[in-house]
Amino acid sequence: MQALLGLVIFCAIGWACSLARDAVRWCPVVLGITLQFVLAGPLIYMPWMRPLFDALNRAVNAVQAATTAGTPSSSDIEQPVGLRRNWLRREESGPKTRSFALNSSTIRLE
Repeated sequence: MQALLGLVIFCAIGWACSLARDAVRWCPVVLGITLQFVLAGPLIYMPWMRPLFDALNRAVNAVQAATTAGTPSSSDIEQPVGLRRNWLRREESGPKTRSFALNSSTIRLE
């Protein structure tokens, strides 16, 4: 019951913050909320549907992993000669290096 109340309040806040309240089309809003309940029902009340959604989840994760593996990092991209600068390079001498995380992969800054 709290989730349903939360959905109603969330929609009401969105409507209240809208500049064109008359332009809000409620049919897609109700359709989206109904679709949420239709998809959540099999997951909650039909345990035999869980393997189907798990398989779908693994497929989406495989596509994401393939996309991440096929995406070149910034160090793999050749830059034009005029744009090559060492602004990321650390000018101090010594073994100290900096790094930062980008999309769950670490890029080393030398």
